[in-house]
Amino acid sequence: LEIPALLHVMASVDGDQFAPHVSANQLVLGLVDLKDQGNSALSRGDTKEAVDIYCRALARLEEIRHELNQPESGSLKAVLLANRAQAHLNLELWEEALKDAMASLQIQPDNSKAAFRRDLAQKGLEASKVQRGQGEALKQALFCKAAGNKLLANGNARAAAEKYKNGLEWLEDLHRKDKSVQEVRIALLSNRSQAWIKQGYWQEALDDARAVLLEDAAHPKARFRRAKALLELGCHQEAIGELRALASSDPRNQDVAELLQRAEQPSERRYASETNMARRPTAQENARPTAQGTEDEPKRILRESEAAYEAGSFKDALQRALGAVGLLHKEIAALLEPQQPPSKVDKLFKPSISREPPKTGAKETKQLLMAYTQEVRCRLALRDFEGAQETASRAGKLHQWEETRLAQDFDTPCGLKGAVPVVEILSWVGQCTAALKCGNDALSASRLQEACESAAIGLRLLEQKDWPATAPLRAALLALRAAAAVAVKTAGGADAQGAGTSLSSAEADAELALVIDGGCVRAKTCLKEIRDLQA
Repeated sequence: LEIPALLHVMASVDGDQFAPHVSANQLVLGLVDLKDQGNSALSRGDTKEAVDIYCRALARLEEIRHELNQPESGSLKAVLLANRAQAHLNLELWEEALKDAMASLQIQPDNSKAAFRRDLAQKGLEASKVQRGQGEALKQALFCKAAGNKLLANGNARAAAEKYKNGLEWLEDLHRKDKSVQEVRIALLSNRSQAWIKQGYWQEALDDARAVLLEDAAHPKARFRRAKALLELGCHQEAIGELRALASSDPRNQDVAELLQRAEQPSERRYASETNMARRPTAQENARPTAQGTEDEPKRILRESEAAYEAGSFKDALQRALGAVGLLHKEIAALLEPQQPPSKVDKLFKPSISREPPKTGAKETKQLLMAYTQEVRCRLALRDFEGAQETASRAGKLHQWEETRLAQDFDTPCGLKGAVPVVEILSWVGQCTAALKCGNDALSASRLQEACESAAIGLRLLEQKDWPATAPLRAALLALRAAAAVAVKTAGGADAQGAGTSLSSAEADAELALVIDGGCVRAKTCLKEIRDLQA
């Protein structure tokens, strides 16, 4: 055969035998060079280019792996996969990063870099799922807010309150410190407070307004709604103080000006305008009650209040207690007015008038103290602890003033002796609620040790007496101590050592608070935060 034909035959037998031969070492060096190019691109921030280079290197390795020995090709593939996993991490492509890291570990189980990148990818993937879930929850909460606003504007306050409640439920599993979550939560609570006001549910309106102010103390709408609810619940002085502060900061606000004017009306006019009860007797009629007259009216209303309280209708019970308080105030005021001495004609034809003992007002004062006690019971049941404290303080001042008056005007220094146990109970409640208020103020100002101490003081005071009506107050103090302990744990540092608290004791306090009062919102919140910290 001629030379060209021979070459053709030889080429047909093995087409590569006359091609330049490339050694396995050269092939590896080419792949290592591609790996280094990818590393350089990754280090200078060209992450997408790095991913492209690693992909080319892995594809080339697959083409020539039959020319390399198994350990050599496997080791190189594990390195390239681990490096590409890092590039995917930089791009926050968590699933791709996890896939590459796992593939690298299948080849080299002891590859520490691949294991570390696998863990990072898993965490990133979990965080991404949480973020997507949070976004969906926020979206649903905002939808509920918009729907509630539309219902409220159309006059359907009840349905609006339900929508706002649904929105708040969407936020329950989200981190409360997140700014977006906090903004939506504040808006839902503030709007629901207005929906409660529209329905006349003053305690619920007050609770929601206070919840807003715990997160945003300067929220103007929440401050106004708190003042309105306080006024309707009978906490006039606190409401007036808040309204005056609002009027000072926003003098053009007509709603604030009108509510302040109404709050500053004389108590009798305000009482008459705020109740739907029948016409009350005049002072002259009060001074001469008949057998079936107004003297028995406060007793009847108090009995109705007690019956409503026992039936669990605490709002109705409070309104009736306030009615009895208003009547008794008027009776005592009438007795204090200067009385005209009986005329000669009255003495002649009504000799019994001259023999009647003077009315001292001691009996009416005792009744009023009992009415105050009933009012405090109702406020405690409604968790209006500030209102209970104000009423207890008012009762103490009344007792002191009336005892002095009876001793000076009628020479009866022990005229209110029978009311002493009642006054002691109310004074004790006032001390306990004052401890709760101090603790709440300290917690809001991040004085965590002081908050814990105030809660402990209040709980020790509660142990001195046994009055079932204080159960919600005890739950609130336990929840306060739990909240302070959670805040201490979250903050760490010197406060954590000074407060001497732990998550286990905080959990026990919160659980006990819910056993005592299943509606204690702060206890529920604390338990959720504790479980999150423990997880």
